[in-house]
Amino acid sequence: MAYGRSHRAPSADTSSFGCLAHRSLLQAIRLRDLHKGAKLMREHLAQLESQLQFTQPVTESPDLIALYARAAPVAAPVAATVVRQA
Repeated sequence: MAYGRSHRAPSADTSSFGCLAHRSLLQAIRLRDLHKGAKLMREHLAQLESQLQFTQPVTESPDLIALYARAAPVAAPVAATVVRQA
């Protein structure tokens, strides 16, 4: 479960709305304005609820053969040469 629209990054509009909503809510709390605080919280939660998504986006499985075919070949390990001193 996530919230957001189609797993896109938040736009400037939604980010500024969230920031403004939080600031307004905090201001109402600081002023001890019970009715305004409750109203703002209900609106904020309704906004979040409208963005909830309970389904995962449908994506195709990756073609592993194609992915590995593009990978660079792995070099074989170089054997260590032991030098003995006489």
